[in-house]
Amino acid sequence: MIPKIIHYVWVGHNPKSKIIEECIKTWHEKLPDYKIIEWNEENFDMHENRYIEEAYAAKKWAFVSDYIRARVIYDQGGIYLDTDVRVIDKLDELLINSAFIGFENKDYLSAAIFGAENGHPFIKDILDYYINRDFKFDKNNQMAGVNSLSVTDILKENYDLKTGNFEQLLKDDIHVYSDGVLCNPSAYSKTIHLFTGTWMDGGHSFKQKVVTALKRRISTPREAAIYQKIIR
Repeated sequence: MIPKIIHYVWVGHNPKSKIIEECIKTWHEKLPDYKIIEWNEENFDMHENRYIEEAYAAKKWAFVSDYIRARVIYDQGGIYLDTDVRVIDKLDELLINSAFIGFENKDYLSAAIFGAENGHPFIKDILDYYINRDFKFDKNNQMAGVNSLSVTDILKENYDLKTGNFEQLLKDDIHVYSDGVLCNPSAYSKTIHLFTGTWMDGGHSFKQKVVTALKRRISTPREAAIYQKIIR
């Protein structure tokens, strides 16, 4: 069973935004019996491998987080949350399987929230992806190297994941959820990813800002269901 530990990453020594503080507050409110650990320069070695060292030097904090999240979940087990994820319901049902993750859309999974028991082979596969890998950031293609893409490829190649945004149970007891459980608002939502995209260069469109503002007001699955009917 996955332990009741929430891991998140905050590197760069920058103050947390109001949105991030709001999201973390929901973790404490909905998960009072979970241990919450922040990983940063004080408790994680930024020189552990070439990828994280180069990403940190480039001040691309989200890519630094991509490696750290896999390492700490592999070592300790638990749930990883991006700092722009709102928790709106209990997560205990997610702990039953040996690992879990969910779709972001019909083609890709979301690595903004996932969990596993310590030592799970899926998480080891993610770590192996970074062995001897150089960090590269392409301003003209900022999605290149994003971990949602690499994690999806790993599960397709090694665990027979089928894309299409539907629930499925893969080998090694990996539970994959549809996007309306962990990522996008629905009557079944447990978490909602706000997609603030702080790691990307450039501003957000007016539509993105409106959508984020609306999602920030969702506190229960019932409210998420209402949002889904209006927006999607």
